[in-house]
Amino acid sequence: GVCPTPTLQLMVEKLHASGGIVISGSHNPAEWNALKFVRSDGLFLYPEEGKKVIQIYNKDMIKRAPWNHLGRIYKENSAIENHLDQVLKVVNEKKIRSKKFKVVIDAGNGAGALISPKLCRKLGCEVVSLNCEPNGIFARPPEPIPSHLRQLSEIVKSTRADIGFAHDADADRVAIVTDRGEILPEDYTLLMAVKFSLGKKAGLVVTNLSTTQALDDVAAEFNCAVKRTKIGDVHVSRCMKEEKAVIGGEGNGGVIIPEVHYARDGIAAIALLLDYLTDTNEPVSELA
Repeated sequence: GVCPTPTLQLMVEKLHASGGIVISGSHNPAEWNALKFVRSDGLFLYPEEGKKVIQIYNKDMIKRAPWNHLGRIYKENSAIENHLDQVLKVVNEKKIRSKKFKVVIDAGNGAGALISPKLCRKLGCEVVSLNCEPNGIFARPPEPIPSHLRQLSEIVKSTRADIGFAHDADADRVAIVTDRGEILPEDYTLLMAVKFSLGKKAGLVVTNLSTTQALDDVAAEFNCAVKRTKIGDVHVSRCMKEEKAVIGGEGNGGVIIPEVHYARDGIAAIALLLDYLTDTNEPVSELA
């Protein structure tokens, strides 16, 4: 079935599965696709594990068995609701609902269309859906960078929305458009999430080497340290888990919230950012 990458990662852990496979090209154009292999703890394969998989493939070591020895296949219909429940546990749902935000969601016709509008409605938001048909036919280039989000900007302004959110195809990232229609660089997603989180609980922040130095400045406001890893979200997730970081992510709009799970999660990031707007009682254009 179709679901966001972070939804699958969460469910692998919740169901105590041996692992998972995501079929997604993520932010790449529709003609590209890939397999993402997930460990039993919901993280992507570590580099050394990925090398073993490639070795097995190259040496033709894949074991074959008759169809009736391959185990059972069943459809899990509760994945989206389980993900929503987990996300709602980490924000002040009642307080967010009281704000009655108007939110535009641009899922780019990707998997985020199945969950982000639902999340925002559960949080009491009036939702304007843009490109929310999860049919794999991308209405815009799937990477949520400013040059691809002009339509979202216009809709936010014309509907007088409080904020706009844009996902990549598999919804592990999210970008922000302000109430004024300003398309924020992707770094701002992580910067705002970190600022809000450290204001609630001080601790270590983990990111990769390519993320803006501004993250260190934000952490310094709370006397907190930033640890940097190799590029690749699995390196960030692994370090966060080992170091018990408070929050982490990448400057491409990927936020990792340990209380939800150790994966980049654009859905959880939306909830956290709405919590931030509620807490500050300021428009996002004043916080950026």
